[in-house]
Amino acid sequence: MNLPNSSKIFKHICFPLIFLFVIIASHPLNSTTDEYRGCIVRDGRVYIHDSQAFREFIIPGYTHGAVIREKIVYYLRAESVNSPVLYAGYRNIAGDVAVDRKVPREFEGIQIKKIDAGTSAVFFLSTESNQSADSGGMLYGYDFNSLETSLRKNVHDFIILNNVLLMIRKKEGRYYLESAGDELPLSVEGTPGFSDVIAGGVAVISGGGDREIVDTVRMKSVYLYSENRRYMLPEKYNLEIRAVDEGNAGQKMIFYKIDIDGSAKGRTKTALSQLPLVFREKIEENSYHIITLERWELNNAHKQYMRVNNIHQPDSMKVYIPENRVMILNVIFNGKKYSVRQSFAEE
Repeated sequence: MNLPNSSKIFKHICFPLIFLFVIIASHPLNSTTDEYRGCIVRDGRVYIHDSQAFREFIIPGYTHGAVIREKIVYYLRAESVNSPVLYAGYRNIAGDVAVDRKVPREFEGIQIKKIDAGTSAVFFLSTESNQSADSGGMLYGYDFNSLETSLRKNVHDFIILNNVLLMIRKKEGRYYLESAGDELPLSVEGTPGFSDVIAGGVAVISGGGDREIVDTVRMKSVYLYSENRRYMLPEKYNLEIRAVDEGNAGQKMIFYKIDIDGSAKGRTKTALSQLPLVFREKIEENSYHIITLERWELNNAHKQYMRVNNIHQPDSMKVYIPENRVMILNVIFNGKKYSVRQSFAEE
């Protein structure tokens, strides 16, 4: 019987634990209390969970959503379930502090998906009846200090972590985590969403059977875990380029020169164009890189390899290389144009 390689077991089990230990040690846990563990909303009524059980917390009208932060319940409510007029507010558990403000616009025909709050604002994610699921939703914020509302479009999920707004948005076919003007390309497959908060600065984002661990303070993706596959760790290289011709491109002897961030890094081997040409390199992680392939073909008339015309050259690619995984760029030429697919190497 063949036993699994012990070094691989260490990498896939111990490495993620080490990453989490370092991050948790670097960032304090959320300062929540043990006395009040959370709240839920059922049929427009709010219930808070104290040390013994759930009990109702009275908020007038119909409550669309509520969260508890430091013994304060933040909420979004209306006078009735279908009313387009919304009120944002907060009340402390003791009941001696209460703020209830009318949001300065009406919301006709929306469905409220989620709410969250910081120390001075309530945010809620909503969708409209004529809106496609792929476009995400509208994220509104109401600031108790300025009494103004904000709007962010194409938001698929959000949380408030350490009083910082974190959003998952989609652009140009890819999902990104956004925070205070910074953005991080996400690696999970499917539609991602926040599934857990491990420590004060660590979020777990899930999608398509994958879980991505993100240090939101540094805005770095530190690990990708999958239920269905094992991702390769970057020991000797973290970038692999696979170039191949498909379809009616014809059969030629070719190779590609590789340029990364303006510097020549080498070339693939020479082979028939419909066989994969592979190039591997280890480059700086947690950063974007400009990667350029230059195609050379054997000219039978001149009996030498010559650079092909620009019309048959692939465009340069801007690629983000995350930590602790190997990025694969599949570059495919069909005789007329190139396509590029990104994936991560598996064991």
